[in-house]
Amino acid sequence: MFRKRCSIVYWIGSIEDPIITVVSAFIGVHLRLNMIQLLMNLFRNRQHLPLGTRAENLAAQYTRKTLRFKLLTRNIRCPGGELDIIALDGDDLVFIEVRSLSSEDFQSPEASIRHTKRKRLRTAAHWFIRSRRLQRFRPRFDIIAIVWPLEGQPQIRHHRSAFALND
Repeated sequence: MFRKRCSIVYWIGSIEDPIITVVSAFIGVHLRLNMIQLLMNLFRNRQHLPLGTRAENLAAQYTRKTLRFKLLTRNIRCPGGELDIIALDGDDLVFIEVRSLSSEDFQSPEASIRHTKRKRLRTAAHWFIRSRRLQRFRPRFDIIAIVWPLEGQPQIRHHRSAFALND
């Protein structure tokens, strides 16, 4: 005789951002700790997608309305990686990397752009410039950092010429 155990799933928070805790599996087979961590990471990563999308939308609006840049395109995937926002500021072709966090407790969003990420952005920018024949413009890398506090309006910080194309 065996007893059938049911999976128990708890929803913590609202429907928009579920955090799921798996307590047990079927027929007495328990999930290992690493499987539970894997599932938690999958759902945790899903939570960041709406925040990233909201941040990119807000950054595009800020770029267009406040900075008065002319938006060319967004979310370009290329051999080097992804370019969040590409805009024109006079004779400058501006590649804007958008970073956001729900709070600034551990690090600032700007600090999350390390050397390897900058290298990928440079490679992607070179590809974009060559493929669209935009050599007449001066390339520039800006960072827009957005912090979403628990209450109140998001804080937007713009870092002009955050790093160079040839560092």
